[in-house]
Amino acid sequence: MIFILATALVIAGCRQQGAEEEAPASGFETMTVSKQDITLEQSYPAQIEGRQSVKIIPQVEGYLQQICVKEGLSYCCSVAVVAVPK
Repeated sequence: MIFILATALVIAGCRQQGAEEEAPASGFETMTVSKQDITLEQSYPAQIEGRQSVKIIPQVEGYLQQICVKEGLSYCCSVAVVAVPK
């Protein structure tokens, strides 16, 4: 008896699925997707600090006109670091 009831339910379920095979046309635009290489860029807020912080204490009077070095680069001792008017 249970077998007959289960078979009837399966047959009824198959009939309902077959009726819904044709999907109605939707009003959405479609496009074809193609495989291609892309470049992903992401940015994050950050703050950069030097590995070593030093205090600069003036030994002469005046104001700095120009800083002649860039942070992170190596220089030899004969390079002027700052320009101070005389």
